[in-house]
Amino acid sequence: MLTPEPMELVTLVVFKEKAEAVATRLLELGLFQPADWQNLAGPLQNLSPVQLEREISQWQALETRFRDLVRQLGCEALPSEEKRALTAGEVEEQLSTMEKSFQPIQNRERELTEEIRTREAMLAQVIRSLPVPLPPEKRYSFLEVHLGTMPEKNLPVLERSLSGIPHVFFPVSQERQRGIYLLVGLKRDRALLEAIRKDVGWEKVEFPPEQEGLSRAVEEKLRQELSRLSQQLAALKEQKEQLRERLKEKLSRIAFSIALKKGLLTAHRYMLTTERTGLLAGWVPADRVEQVIQEVRSLSPVCHWERTTAEATGLPREQIPVLLKQPALLKPFQLLVKSYGLPCYGTVDPTLFVAISFLLMFGAMFGDIGHGLALALTGMFLHRSQRIALRQAGALLLYCGASATVFGFLYGSLFGFEYLPAVWNRPMENITGLFQVSLAFGVGLITLGVLLNVVNAVRDHDYLRAIFDKAGLISGLVYWIGIALILKWVSGKIPVSPVEVFLLASGFLLLFVGPFLQVWRHPGQHSLFETFMESLIGLVEVVMGYLANTVSFIRVAAFALAHAGLFLAIFQLTRLTGGHGVVAGIILVAGNILIVLLEGLVVTIQSLRLNYYEFFSRFFVPGTQEYRPLTLP
Repeated sequence: MLTPEPMELVTLVVFKEKAEAVATRLLELGLFQPADWQNLAGPLQNLSPVQLEREISQWQALETRFRDLVRQLGCEALPSEEKRALTAGEVEEQLSTMEKSFQPIQNRERELTEEIRTREAMLAQVIRSLPVPLPPEKRYSFLEVHLGTMPEKNLPVLERSLSGIPHVFFPVSQERQRGIYLLVGLKRDRALLEAIRKDVGWEKVEFPPEQEGLSRAVEEKLRQELSRLSQQLAALKEQKEQLRERLKEKLSRIAFSIALKKGLLTAHRYMLTTERTGLLAGWVPADRVEQVIQEVRSLSPVCHWERTTAEATGLPREQIPVLLKQPALLKPFQLLVKSYGLPCYGTVDPTLFVAISFLLMFGAMFGDIGHGLALALTGMFLHRSQRIALRQAGALLLYCGASATVFGFLYGSLFGFEYLPAVWNRPMENITGLFQVSLAFGVGLITLGVLLNVVNAVRDHDYLRAIFDKAGLISGLVYWIGIALILKWVSGKIPVSPVEVFLLASGFLLLFVGPFLQVWRHPGQHSLFETFMESLIGLVEVVMGYLANTVSFIRVAAFALAHAGLFLAIFQLTRLTGGHGVVAGIILVAGNILIVLLEGLVVTIQSLRLNYYEFFSRFFVPGTQEYRPLTLP
C-alpha cells in the first residue's frame, strides 16, 4: 500500500502451434503486459520478430468498417456470449452482407431527410409571402413559382422529368385536354426547370388578381408532401430498428473478434520466433505470477518459463511498469496523485498520506456543518453514476464534505450561524492559535516529506543522497534545529544553547561538503569551482526553500478566516435589508451557494497546491510506465 506493487518479468517459450492459444489465455487473464525485447539485454535480441504489418493493416481496415457501420446503425455492440472468434475472412463476409442490407436504407433515409428539409424551407417561404404576390419571381429568395398551361398528354413526361428535383406541382383547372398547372421549384434548378417546361409545351399564364385560394392550395400541397415524406421516413426508421435488432448478435461477435485479434496482434508484436518456438516476455504482478504460469502450462504442458524480479532485470526503474494497489476507500485519492504524476517503481506511493493531509487541510479551510453536508450529499448523488470517473469524484466530494462537517463541529458553525458550541474554537476568536496550528501542521508535513525522501534513497541504495540531499537527513535536522532556535528566540524565555548553535553550524557545513563528496564519488563530472558554487547556492536554496514551504501553510489559517469572513459579509448584507423578509432570505441562500461553489473550488486548489509543492517536492520521484496489461473489453 505504501509502495507500488512488486513486479516480475515472466519469459515464456512455447511451440508455435500453441502460441495463439497461450496469447488468447493471457488476454483473458488480463495480467500480462508485454515487454519490449529491445530493452532486454542478451542474445535473444538477434531473433526475428513476427512479421505482422499486412495482418495489422487488414484488421485495422475491418475495424474502421465495423465502427462506421455501428455508428450509422446508431447502436452499441454488446458483449457476445459466443467466445469463438471469427477469422478475417468471416468478418469481411459478414460486414459486406450487413452493408449491402443497410446501405439502401441509409441512402433512402438520407434522401428523405434532404427532401423534408427542402419542403420545409419552401413551406416557410410560401407562408411568409401569403397571398402569392405579383410578380412572384421578385419576392421569393429561393423559389421559382410558375403558372402555366400544357397538354394533358404530356403529364407523364413532366412527372418523369421532375423526379429527383425538389418541386410542388398540382392542377389548378382543366379545359379541352389542356390544364392550368402551378409549378413551384428552387431557383438553383431554374435552367433545368425551364428546359423541362419547353419539352412539355408549357405556356405561361398570368396570375389572377385574387390569389388567396391559389396560395392556400400551394401551402396545403406542401403540407401533404411533408406528411407523406415524414410517414415514409418513420417507416424507414422502423425498418432500420428491425435490422439493428437482427444484426445485434452478429455485431457483438464481430466486436469480440476484432478486440481479441487486436490484443493478439499486440502480443505477437512483442513475440520473437525461431523455427519451431515463440518467445514472449512480459510484466506480471509478483503475487499473480504463479497463476499465469499454471494457466500457460495447462495449455502447453511442454513449455519453458522464467521469472525475474524487477530489480534483477537490471532495467532502469523508469522502464518498469507501476501498479498502484490501494483499498477501495483510498481509490479516489489516486486521482490526486496521478494528476501530479505516477510514482516511480520502487518508490513511496503517497496516496495514504495525501488522503490524510488533503482532507485535514480542506476541512480546516472549509469548516462548516451545513456546507459539509451539502458537499457530502452531492458526492453521494455523483457516486451513484455509472461512469467510474464520476463515481470516484463523488467519493472524493463525499470525503471532503465529511471533513468539512467535522471541522464545522470543531468551529461550531452551521451555515455561518454560530449557535452551536465550538468543540475546539471559533476561527475569528483565536486567530493566533489558528495560525500556530497551521504552521505546526506544515512543519509536520514537510518533515514527513523529508523522511519519505530518505526512505526512497535507502531503497535505491543511494546513501549519500539519503544523508546529504536537500531533503535528506542532515537538512531535516538543520530544519528542526532552526525551528527550535526560532521558537526560543520568539518566546524570549528560554536561552539559546551554544550546543544548538554548534549543531546548526555543523549541519550547514555538512550540507556544504555534500556536493564535494559526490564529486569524489564520481570524479570528472564537475570542477572544484563549479562544486563550490553549487554548494553555496544549495545552502541558500535549503534555507529559503524550507522557510518558504513552512510559511505557505499559513494559508490554511488564512482561508479558514476568509470562510468565516464571507459569512460575516453575507450577514451584514441581510441586516442592511432589515434582516427579515424575502430579500434577506434570497441574499442568505445565494451567499451560501456562492461560498460553496467559489470557496470550495479555491480551497480544493490550495489543498492540492500545498500537497504538490510543499510535500511532494521533497520526495516524489516520477515514473513513466503505468501497468497496462493486455485485456479483452
